[in-house]
Amino acid sequence: MTALPRQRLCKWGFWAGLAGITGAALGPFAGPELTPSHGDKLNHILAFLVLGLLGAGALVPDAERRTQKYGVAPRITALFVGLLGYGIGLELVQGLFPARQCALGDVLADGVGIGLGLGLASLIRWAETRKKAQ
Repeated sequence: MTALPRQRLCKWGFWAGLAGITGAALGPFAGPELTPSHGDKLNHILAFLVLGLLGAGALVPDAERRTQKYGVAPRITALFVGLLGYGIGLELVQGLFPARQCALGDVLADGVGIGLGLGLASLIRWAETRKKAQ
C-alpha cells in the first residue's frame, strides 16, 4: 500500500471536517450547554483552525502556494473568504432553530481560527522550503 499524497489526505480531511462541523452545528441539541461561553469560542477557533490548515493543504497546489504580487496568494484569500462565509451561513441557519442562537462572537472566533490555520500552514510551508534549501 502506498502512502497517499499530502494534498489528497488534506482534501479528505477538509471535507470530513466540513461535514463534521456542519453536523455538530446543526444536529440535534439536547439539554443545556456543557461548556461555558468562552469554551464555545475556543471550539470555534479550533474547528476553523483545522479547516484553514487542511484547506490550505488541500485546495492550494504547491505551485500556487507562492506569495503573489501583493503578498497574498489569491487562493488563500478565496479560502479565507469561503470559510468565513461558511461560518456566517452556519450562524444564520442556527438562528432558525429555537434551541440555537446566532452570535457575532462565534463568527469572529471563526475568523480568528481561519487566520491561525492559514498562518500555521504558511509557517509549515516556510519551514519545508527552508529545509529543502539547506
